[in-house]
Amino acid sequence: RHTNNSQGNFFYKDKNFLGAYGGNPPTVEDLQQQLREGNMSYINKLRYLAKGIRGSDSFWRGKTEELEAWIDFHISRGNGPPTHFVTLSCAENWWPDLRRLLIQLEIEGGNVSQARLLEENDFAAMCKSAKKHNLYVNDFFMKRSKVFLDTVVKNAMGIEHYWARVEFAPGRGQIHLHLLGIGKDKSYLYDFYRAKTEEKKAKVMEKYATNIMNMTADVDVDENH
Repeated sequence: RHTNNSQGNFFYKDKNFLGAYGGNPPTVEDLQQQLREGNMSYINKLRYLAKGIRGSDSFWRGKTEELEAWIDFHISRGNGPPTHFVTLSCAENWWPDLRRLLIQLEIEGGNVSQARLLEENDFAAMCKSAKKHNLYVNDFFMKRSKVFLDTVVKNAMGIEHYWARVEFAPGRGQIHLHLLGIGKDKSYLYDFYRAKTEEKKAKVMEKYATNIMNMTADVDVDENH
């Protein structure tokens, strides 16, 4: 709210924005007439200003432009287009390391009974503490993600360049991360784009996942996890 108010005041007074009208901003009728005449200057200024307001449509349009510029840059440098889309979910109620951290926080806060429930692997207590100490959960997730990106993603998956966006959404964990990555081995893309059907494209991806990434669906699943 503070950011919106301060930026709105700037937009209202600055000579490059509404201040150019001498303190009398255009009416709705004035703006409608400008649009009919093809004058998009006011709308363009408003979109430019709104890029700094997190969560607004203009903000996300700006992020889309940044991502497109990132893709164009790596294509121009010969690194190729993105080859992977990865989502890292927090799953904050299931990490033993995070549970130990929350136990320490509860003890330091004098909540011995809550700490005892966490030690007993009480799921409801874990959910409660994770929501209570959400800043620690987010920091824990980001540090673990950084380690994962610098080791598994870089070395095992062969992703040299990536662009990631952190997102919060109800029902998806406290925090999660969406990532576009560019892998070293892009030769399979040639076969992928030559494939004429979805089935043939799936075969190309299956071969890549099996031979390059050593991934297979033929694994035993633990029903308890």
